[in-house]
Amino acid sequence: MDRPPAIKQHLALFAALATLFCGIAVTENSALSTRPVAPESAKDSSIYMLAEEFRVVFANLLWIKAEQYHHEYLLRNHNWTRNKELMGLLELITKLDPHFVEAYEVGAYILAEGYNDPNRALAYIRRALVDNPKSWELHHLAAIMLV
Repeated sequence: MDRPPAIKQHLALFAALATLFCGIAVTENSALSTRPVAPESAKDSSIYMLAEEFRVVFANLLWIKAEQYHHEYLLRNHNWTRNKELMGLLELITKLDPHFVEAYEVGAYILAEGYNDPNRALAYIRRALVDNPKSWELHHLAAIMLV
């Protein structure tokens, strides 16, 4: 039985694609078998790294929300350091991303002026400096708080 030319072209294309996919699978398997074994540490797993990135993304999204709330507060009250309700959100941001220096700075000002508790503000900055020892912003803020 003689097939029409369109069917012959489709069969040829299908055979070529099947051969290509088989070749890719063989190449990938040989590459995986020659790769050195990675350590089975939890910190090295891709799932752990992915979860870590989601924490940072979520902290950034919360920071956007905090900024929006902060600007709404400024419309009613011009002294932003009295915005005590923002502190819980800042704590959550810094727990999710301990390297979020801006959140630590705003939180320190709120603790020092809004809560009128400079000792608590200094403890907050010290906690921030443990995670961000090279942050000149936090060192500068600590110096301001000490003065």
